[in-house]
Amino acid sequence: MPGGRKVGQGRALDLTQELLVRQMIADRAPVQLKMPYARWTLAAVGHLIEQCFGIRLSVRGVGVYLAR
Repeated sequence: MPGGRKVGQGRALDLTQELLVRQMIADRAPVQLKMPYARWTLAAVGHLIEQCFGIRLSVRGVGVYLAR
């Protein structure tokens, strides 16, 4: 019997939120969303997540979500 967490357990964002963030990044530039960034950086994506869902992630945490 394998140990550890089940897939997706313990994440700050659920699958729907992850997909929404991914879609917003693909469809728009930060400037179009009235954000103070010229292009998508980890900090910009973190800001977007905080604005949309009220969830603050570290820069490393944002990188993990984007790598997934």
